[in-house]
Amino acid sequence: MSVINYLTIVVCVLLIGCQSDNDLVALAKREHASGVILDSLFLGLKFGMEKQEFFDHCRKINREGLVTHGNENMSVMYLFEDMDDQKIAFNFYPEFKNNKTDKYKATFSYYAWAPWNKELQSDDLLKILPDILEEWYGGNAFIEVRGAKGLHYYKIDGNRQIDLSIRDDRSVVVYFTDLRKYELAFEQL
Repeated sequence: MSVINYLTIVVCVLLIGCQSDNDLVALAKREHASGVILDSLFLGLKFGMEKQEFFDHCRKINREGLVTHGNENMSVMYLFEDMDDQKIAFNFYPEFKNNKTDKYKATFSYYAWAPWNKELQSDDLLKILPDILEEWYGGNAFIEVRGAKGLHYYKIDGNRQIDLSIRDDRSVVVYFTDLRKYELAFEQL
């Protein structure tokens, strides 16, 4: 490959990356300006729940058999199946500010993950999670952003931002953020 062809490819990749950043910032600003408030997250949980309300709700859905104690420090685990009947573990726990749920951090990983099981690695999971979460939430599609922080997929609807990225060989980390409280989060890509 000639140097000119190589440089052309590099410039195109950089422009595509910048366009994704610009698209994301524009989307975040447009959604923030829309005034749409989406507090609902998953399993009846939402932004702004009182700490005790969060714990009571998790106990309730645990008794119903929907969740169990997570495999991560202080997390709740929800198991579901993908389109190929592979079980996926969804571990989550919120950050609390002023005694209310704020940003939620979660991880997704294949339940049968093992270091030698190459088809159940996080990079394969990251390929299907945007479709799964778009089915759960509807609204805008995920935007792929490649940058200094690696590959991320962002979905912004109203005030709710979802950020997906690879944490390690096993897990995809997800942040559910209320942009009303983190208005500059989308500008810090």
